[in-house]
Amino acid sequence: MPLLAAYEWASEAATLRNTSELVLTRALAPLGGYEDMARVAILAVLGIVALVRLRLAGEVLGRTVLRTALEGVVAAILLGPVLVLLVGLVGDSVGEIALPPARPIESADVGTLHRAALVFGASAWEEFFFRVGVYSLSYLVVLRVARFLGAPAQLSRGAAELIGLVGSSFFFAAAHLEGFVGLFGAGGEPFHSGLFAWRAFAGVCLGVLFRWRGVGVAAWTHGVFNVALLLGAGPAVFL
Repeated sequence: MPLLAAYEWASEAATLRNTSELVLTRALAPLGGYEDMARVAILAVLGIVALVRLRLAGEVLGRTVLRTALEGVVAAILLGPVLVLLVGLVGDSVGEIALPPARPIESADVGTLHRAALVFGASAWEEFFFRVGVYSLSYLVVLRVARFLGAPAQLSRGAAELIGLVGSSFFFAAAHLEGFVGLFGAGGEPFHSGLFAWRAFAGVCLGVLFRWRGVGVAAWTHGVFNVALLLGAGPAVFL
């Protein structure tokens, strides 16, 4: 919820929306001028539901958020060196590939704080779309198909995990390209093998975090890492 709140605040000033958010909220488009109000209302209701579930589980809100955020910061610090090493293993040069996230804000009227908040908060929408959505759906489909074909339970789960992780990671990398982003507006990146590998490996790392520590930690990791890239971090900084 802190990431989503940051995104709403920043996107209003920047007049830009994240591609993942546009896809996930496509059903609200017929509401026209009330679309933004409906999206915020839905997020508020989900936030209240999450808060109630935390209270029923005996969790302390502040401690839970702080723990999730700290795990995300630590994972974000480790993510850079890991990506540099992984891209190097496949024989591609990292060079200058650590660019700010897709759809950069070019308007001089948008300050650094709004830029940082936008890429920070947009990470929550991307984790919802790629990990909760694409990864989970791929997992369920492959699992059901494997079981239908009579594969052992352990093999079915392993295949579902692998295909879900790899498939969602490649889709994550491809979704930052001009061809995909252009469907929803201006922006996106031209294909570059090193940058594509960088994003695909990032998807793998975030997918592992999603399955291991949950979508909250994955989103905070993604958000903090995006802010670091926006502020100029790159391979030389990570190593």
